[in-house]
Amino acid sequence: MSAQSFSTQQTAVQFQLMRPTLIVGAGGTGQKIATYLKLILEQRYGNEWRQKIRLLAFDTTEELFTVASPNGDVVLEPTTEFISIGNVPVPSIMRNIETHRVIQERLGSIMAALPPMVLRNGAKQIRPFGLLSLLWNYKPVSDKISQALWFLAGREQLDNTTLAQQQGINVFICGSMVGGTGSGTFLELAHLIRNDFDNLGTQAEFCHITGIGLLHQAFRGIKGPNLLPNAGAALEELHHLMCKKGFKASYPDGRIINSHEAPYNLYYVIDGIDERGQTWPTLNDVCHMVAQGIFLQMGSQIGREGENAFDNMNEVLSEQSTTGEGHILSSFGIGHLTFEAPAVADLHTTWFLRDAISHAWLAEAVEPDTGALLMGLEATPLADRLQKDPQTNGLMRVDMTPPSWLQEKPAEELPAEATRYVREYGHARVQETFIPQIMTNGEQIYHDTLGKWQEWLQSALLSSELSLPSLLATLQALSQQLTELISLAHKQGRDLEQQQIEQRETLVQQETAVAHAAHSFFLGRNARLRQALLRTFHAAQTLYETQMRRQCSQTQQQLWHNLNEWVQQQETAVRAFTTRLQNIATQLRRDGDEQLVVLSKNDVATISLAQPDYVASLYEQHKPAVADIKTLLPDPLALCQLATADLQQQLLQIVRPSFQSIATIGIEQAIQDQSHLMAPNARRQQLFRLATPSWNLDRTRLAHGGEGLARLEVLGVPNDADTLFTEEPMRVSTRDPYRLTALTVVAGAPPSALRQYDLYQQAVKRHNKRRPLHVLPDFLATTDQGRLMFALGSIFGLIYSQGTFFYYQPADPLETPLKLANGLTNAINAFMERDGLIHLVNERIEAQIASLGLRDAIQLLTDYYNSSSDGNSALDNQLRELKQLVRNYTDSLRRIDAFSAGIPYAVNGKQ
Repeated sequence: MSAQSFSTQQTAVQFQLMRPTLIVGAGGTGQKIATYLKLILEQRYGNEWRQKIRLLAFDTTEELFTVASPNGDVVLEPTTEFISIGNVPVPSIMRNIETHRVIQERLGSIMAALPPMVLRNGAKQIRPFGLLSLLWNYKPVSDKISQALWFLAGREQLDNTTLAQQQGINVFICGSMVGGTGSGTFLELAHLIRNDFDNLGTQAEFCHITGIGLLHQAFRGIKGPNLLPNAGAALEELHHLMCKKGFKASYPDGRIINSHEAPYNLYYVIDGIDERGQTWPTLNDVCHMVAQGIFLQMGSQIGREGENAFDNMNEVLSEQSTTGEGHILSSFGIGHLTFEAPAVADLHTTWFLRDAISHAWLAEAVEPDTGALLMGLEATPLADRLQKDPQTNGLMRVDMTPPSWLQEKPAEELPAEATRYVREYGHARVQETFIPQIMTNGEQIYHDTLGKWQEWLQSALLSSELSLPSLLATLQALSQQLTELISLAHKQGRDLEQQQIEQRETLVQQETAVAHAAHSFFLGRNARLRQALLRTFHAAQTLYETQMRRQCSQTQQQLWHNLNEWVQQQETAVRAFTTRLQNIATQLRRDGDEQLVVLSKNDVATISLAQPDYVASLYEQHKPAVADIKTLLPDPLALCQLATADLQQQLLQIVRPSFQSIATIGIEQAIQDQSHLMAPNARRQQLFRLATPSWNLDRTRLAHGGEGLARLEVLGVPNDADTLFTEEPMRVSTRDPYRLTALTVVAGAPPSALRQYDLYQQAVKRHNKRRPLHVLPDFLATTDQGRLMFALGSIFGLIYSQGTFFYYQPADPLETPLKLANGLTNAINAFMERDGLIHLVNERIEAQIASLGLRDAIQLLTDYYNSSSDGNSALDNQLRELKQLVRNYTDSLRRIDAFSAGIPYAVNGKQ
């Protein structure tokens, strides 16, 4: 199956079936994931993806993340897709906290412990800063989310509304769990969106929120003191909301959220190392992988709840361990089986040009043959061509026969008349006719010869018959022969010049002899005069012929010189051209080797079918003859003038169309071509073995080694309507003709199953002494809440004193007790500084009350606050305050007990 183009109809059908989807990127990591997803969407769908997909990214920095692509850089559009929530004046807010009711309610108890800095470039890995930035910029965040959901719900269009309501909406919220912005806002964003769903009426029940959070090992090479504690705090809060399902918060526009739903239907944790121990090289690689996973899930989540497997993972995610820990976490992995046909075609182009240069254009020189080039240019035939009369097509000849009228002249007039006639003939015929014609003939011969030689050179350059070394040898031989002809012509010219001087003297002597004969004794005068006249005309004939031969010699010399100059110029150009081609061939060998390594390389999530044997066999099948390339060259002489880099690009561009058929080979055709090595179904199994969830899970911490984990597999094929894998139960059209993509989802692990979970918990405990980590109200204890938890912890044996020191006893009896402080007041203060510890004590107390029974617990607490405390010391006053808090707490338990006890009677209609 070759690479296919997708019709508009196919695209329309795919979009009709796909759920409307909102992607929300929280923080810098979320922006990266959203940008990579935008790149994938534009590569697959052009601008059509905007019909059913919206991208939003909220970050405390204004810096845009850019991804390079062949069609130009891809970034999120400012103000429409990327919304900055930075520039938060923290010091001013701290000074005027009373005027910011919502911020005071949420963060007032910890604001004093935060560093007073203006947030201009990120949240500094401080989670409360992330939430503060969202609350400070609440209106643009809320507006953008509402607008996106309103559009995706089909409320802005009349058509397809029913279908949109039936499908519901998918939301993916992605970001980092270890930073400040994403980690501090991912729960808030989920509840804001879930609250907005309520405005969609019945459509809300079909809406599905998926979270994706990156753990610390995804941030390879990135350091910071808050990475581990932030991850621990984020996991604690996520677990709390997913299991307790209670979230209450108010916002600047008067909105109040009082939710009893979990924020997420599905939450993925993604780490930089997968279950096989394979490590992703960089954060960008992880973000790109996450974007690919989102893309596949978008395509596979079709229709209403109950109609796709992702919605139906609720059962396993609602389970809890024997210790009450929720199985809330999932992860996914991506695997690719690729055959990058365009890159293979480029490699073949490189190979062919390399071979053409090395084995044809730069082949060893053969014996040069200049005969055809010099034909008609040797001395004798060239002299005849120079003396050709254009009117008669014969040779121009000097005819110095004395005219009859001259012999009839009186003897005394004859010498003067004879001299005048000879001089006029030499001037008119030789100087003004014959010699200019010789020069004209020479110019014409030069231009004709140059034209033929240029045609020859044009034909010879980059031909399969004559290599460049052979061409150079021919030019060198031609130049040598022309040089020899020039040398002979030069010598002949000197001889003719000497002859001409002597012949001119002879002519003068003969003219003098005619004058002497004319004045001699009358007897025999006529005979003497006739003889003298004949000798004079013969001397003139000889002189004029010598003049013509000398002009021929000079013209030959100039013609050969000019031709030799051209030959030497071409020799220089061809030699330089040869050197450039040699350099190009060397570069192409390196490039070809590197291209093949890149093409055939397998990595953590990719298997390439562009292996050397298969790539080489395709090359042998499709490579053209070198002679065929000659016909594609626009102007070989112009190529000689190009610089090396430009020449290489021009030649590659000329050769590239010859391998266009290679570029159309799709991944499934490559699988078929190599089916003798591995059958398509085996390839499928190989691919899914590669798609390992990207988390570092310790299965020994799971019951039965994790047998209860849910597993889901999705296969991304180029075209779902035309594929080898028709039996695949969950497949998605990716519109990528050059790869199969496997998505494996594993769900149902508790946070404690993560290998680094203990590391996160320890980091939270250590960090709580320095700066607040949590952002949920349940984790941000007030002074009374902290003191109450200390008192309850003491009553239930979680906190005890040894001497004057107070200690907290962890749930694991083998774990070393945590020393709080010396003295009750100091111990309470130390306890209250640890928000995570307060929350942990609260959870353990609730578990003990459930185990003990409500009424027994009430009795235990009542006995505590009824004990005598009549003194007036500071300690007595402090104990009375603690007992008052315990009494109020006990009263709330009594109300719960009374309500529970009254339910059966109310049901039975009794008062």
